[in-house]
Amino acid sequence: MRERIIAIYQRGDGTADIAESPKTSESGTWHVRQHFLKRGTHSPRKGTVGRKSGLTLEMTKRLRELFAADCGATPEQLRK
Repeated sequence: MRERIIAIYQRGDGTADIAESPKTSESGTWHVRQHFLKRGTHSPRKGTVGRKSGLTLEMTKRLRELFAADCGATPEQLRK
């Protein structure tokens, strides 16, 4: 889908016209083009998206130890 949107943009069509043909929203179509212009690729980002974890390495290690000791424990039980 992204490839097709970029190809139509390169043909010179406008955002509203492009959004009609593959039945996408204008804002979604516009964002595909902006990402392409900014990053030079239409592919989605990998590995650097989403919320950052609030857990430190120490917290993660501690949680793994707690789960290993009692994998059926509830979050409330693990807090004790």
